[in-house]
Amino acid sequence: MLGVRHLEMVRAIHAEGTLTAAARVLFISQPALSRQLAALETRMGVRLFRRQHGGMALTREGHRLLESAERILLELERAEHDVKLLAQGIIGTVRVSTECFMCYHWLPWVVRAFSARFPRVEVQLVPEATRDAYGALERGGADVALVYSTPPDAGAVQRVELFRDEIVAVVASDHPLADRAFLDAGDFADATLLCHYAEPGRGVLEEEFLAPAGVRPRRVLELQVTPAVVEMARAGCGVAAVPRWILDSQASMDGLAVLALGERGLWRTWFAACDATRAGEPLVASMLRILRDELRREGTPATAREPRLQLA
Repeated sequence: MLGVRHLEMVRAIHAEGTLTAAARVLFISQPALSRQLAALETRMGVRLFRRQHGGMALTREGHRLLESAERILLELERAEHDVKLLAQGIIGTVRVSTECFMCYHWLPWVVRAFSARFPRVEVQLVPEATRDAYGALERGGADVALVYSTPPDAGAVQRVELFRDEIVAVVASDHPLADRAFLDAGDFADATLLCHYAEPGRGVLEEEFLAPAGVRPRRVLELQVTPAVVEMARAGCGVAAVPRWILDSQASMDGLAVLALGERGLWRTWFAACDATRAGEPLVASMLRILRDELRREGTPATAREPRLQLA
């Protein structure tokens, strides 16, 4: 039967690209690793890697084994991590914030998954830190934050990539822009931008879409209640900018048109972040791990409720 060491070997060779580099990671000699790989391929009757100039490349069969290896090894690593925490009788509090208020639509499902595994740990959501998530991490106002913006000091935080999402425009179906295939930055020059109050002046809409074109909306209407952003667009009051997945929570899309921002769409990458000096703390490490796992695993509440997340 395949063993853990076989899976670790396949993962290491793929990740490092050469037998020599993989051997260092696995703390064995290169000749020993080469013999182990040859023995495994002989036993399975297939080639798992193609030897080519510059390194090792997975075959089709190797890719299939790698898929299982990554899934199984992740689960084993997570189980070992959780058992150690449970054995310590961990009791404490983890405070979680996010740079986008709309994420509170699905973040409670991640909290639920964490609480199911660590029932003696309290998870607190910190919406007041939303305007300055990195600052909250620095000040200790939050332990973990979901972020998409660039940190002021990259060396001060540790980030784990989670997923990508698309920012789209939403207008009333009878709006003059409703029949467009996508919007350009210039379309906002004479428009009223409808958005959540934490968004104006920052984020990918401003930094990557409007500012490079030198465009400022004629008016920005800040709305503190997420559903109001879409409803104001439905009423013809302006152009809403929202993550595409938020539209899945709408009771009805009647009277609305959804438009991409730019020909290729406007995307942002989300990370789970913590203060770099605290990355090894058990509760912080556990929350980072569960955020990654829950947002990458298909069929969980987070991904099931928000199917338009593009996983990292």
